[in-house]
Amino acid sequence: TTTVSRVRDSLNPTLRIVGLVLTMYDSRTKLAQAVVEEVRTHFPETFETVIPRSVRLSEAP
Repeated sequence: TTTVSRVRDSLNPTLRIVGLVLTMYDSRTKLAQAVVEEVRTHFPETFETVIPRSVRLSEAP
């Protein structure tokens, strides 16, 4: 929330968070699936769209 506070203070006082986006999601692992379920249980404003983990991106220079 520090980043959000800084943006509010310097650029956009009306900024608000409307939801969460899950990133680095790997649907092949049970752990990732469990984490998604847990996050959505505690944070219902989580978007359905997830950004998958990209091996190519992690290997990029």
